[in-house]
Amino acid sequence: MNDHWSGSVRLPAGEPGARMFEDQLEFVRDLLQRRFPASGGYETSGARLGGPIEGVRWSATRGSFLAEVSVQRFARARSGGAPRTLELRFVASVGHGDACAVDRRVARRVVAAAVAGWSLGGMGLGALWLGSQGLLPV
Repeated sequence: MNDHWSGSVRLPAGEPGARMFEDQLEFVRDLLQRRFPASGGYETSGARLGGPIEGVRWSATRGSFLAEVSVQRFARARSGGAPRTLELRFVASVGHGDACAVDRRVARRVVAAAVAGWSLGGMGLGALWLGSQGLLPV
């Protein structure tokens, strides 16, 4: 079973927002090192995010277990020409690698079945409409 969670908050402008972002990066890194120690057999790593989303994504693994936590900062566009606001987003997931592989296979099958169903249903409705208009040869 895999669990996912995400949430975001608006950051204050200027230095307070930048400091809050850096504090959260440090807090999450320290938390992961305490909860998933190397002495417990966990391997942890972090990767910087670049582009329109700044931040770090950390992962902790042991066997098939995988935990990922990401702290992100990005500018959210607003309507009406209002200035963009900075937001701080947290994304976390935990699960087992084997379950992930099974879930992806099942998801692909579900998507394939849905596409086939929509296609057949669309063709059926099209044939029904053509028949009702007298345009379908008998």
